[in-house]
Amino acid sequence: MKTNNNTDIAFASCIQKVFLKLERDHKLSTYKNYKYSLSVFYKYIDMLSNGKDWVVSPHLFSEEILQGFVKWMREQRQATSCNTVLANIRGLLKRIQTEDPTFVAIYLGSEEVEKMKEEKREVLPLNENEIRKILEATDLKSPMGIRYNAMFSLIVTSGLRISEALSIRMKDITLDGARSHIRIIGKGKKPRDVPISVTMIPILTNYMVYFHLSFDMPEAYLFFSTRTGFYRMASRSGAHIQLKHYAKKALGEDGKSVHLHQLRHTAATSWLENGVILPDISKILGHSSLHVTKRYAKVSMKMKDAAMKENQTPQKQPREKENILDFLSL
Repeated sequence: MKTNNNTDIAFASCIQKVFLKLERDHKLSTYKNYKYSLSVFYKYIDMLSNGKDWVVSPHLFSEEILQGFVKWMREQRQATSCNTVLANIRGLLKRIQTEDPTFVAIYLGSEEVEKMKEEKREVLPLNENEIRKILEATDLKSPMGIRYNAMFSLIVTSGLRISEALSIRMKDITLDGARSHIRIIGKGKKPRDVPISVTMIPILTNYMVYFHLSFDMPEAYLFFSTRTGFYRMASRSGAHIQLKHYAKKALGEDGKSVHLHQLRHTAATSWLENGVILPDISKILGHSSLHVTKRYAKVSMKMKDAAMKENQTPQKQPREKENILDFLSL
């Protein structure tokens, strides 16, 4: 596998340029993901080379070798992990062909590599007690605690996707009592207005007063990057890590499996259990069809049935609230 020609040198140079640009643009999460995925790929190349020396070259990333790489990974890890690594390799190759169009065929070949089939796991919502414990675990005397208490509270009371929560800018927020809402641009760039829970208003206000000293910055992100400033959104991976941290602190070993999308399911389940009809839930969540929303309803019915069998108590009647997003008492 050892080669030495101008094409190999140009290819290696492009890889270096991609990483330098990611570092320069502060895209550290992407930088780390690409670096890790390359390290996994190079282990596979080491195995293929049988201890012989090799250099980084375009032919290493051929469709055939990448297919073998995916099969090799599948023997050691879950399908989701395999697909994530493959996606990172593709992302890197896409950036490389942007640097040098002569490598476009390598990138297009990688697009032909089939992903591993993933088994969809049922996402179970957290119960009210678990949510309360996680939010209480955030230290409201520290900036970090204030930040993530506001972020997680907003997601769990509004049913936002994490990408939607992180993309909120100050201009998207309207605080006006019961008419308070956030303008969200969801999947497919479809806009929708999501009501802000009455219980969420003081939490959000306190957060903005603490972190946004000036409200005269309409383009600033609500949850901005504390490293690079108001006009760069916070990191999704950072939010995930912090939720894991607080969940483990609050729930012990059970907190290890908690993830961000559960907060969205928790919101939907709470509304369903309190009498909100599926079409309304679907509209708030920004689902394209009721078929998707019914997966949330199915989870809720299982929980209700289990609770009724265990406790043998009548089902609670829906509580009257000013706003349908106030069913979670945080």
